[in-house]
Amino acid sequence: MPNSLGEVFILKTTDRATGIPALLKKLGLDDYSAKQVALKANFNSADPFPASTHLDTLRALVESLKKVGASDVTLGERSGMGNTEEVLEQMGVLALSKELGFKTIVLDDLSKDDWLKIEHEGTHWIKGFYMARVFHDADKVVQNVLFEDS
Repeated sequence: MPNSLGEVFILKTTDRATGIPALLKKLGLDDYSAKQVALKANFNSADPFPASTHLDTLRALVESLKKVGASDVTLGERSGMGNTEEVLEQMGVLALSKELGFKTIVLDDLSKDDWLKIEHEGTHWIKGFYMARVFHDADKVVQNVLFEDS
């Protein structure tokens, strides 16, 4: 089981549809039932995988969370190299969101009140940092990294 500090899991597979659910079993997904889950993928640009999260990865992740009964799944995203909403549209994320019934939030569009300043001693952020409330207030946060083809 993951500890309160979090753990990193790695799985090598060529089949995202079966590999990602297998990897997620290691997280103890039963604990995601009836929870609000915030996702952070990697859609910095509209460049295809491996520059951005593969849509099949996002699909498998959301389907796995819904299968265990997550009460709410929200993707929060911000693109550094383009208009985030346009990037999400081009990459097929908005269509997938409608198909699977998860929310998407463009972090660029959030108001100042939608961000929380985090100050914590012992970090290299001596003036603190800001976190979108969607991640702070979620019961669970899943940060998706790239799943490499090889």
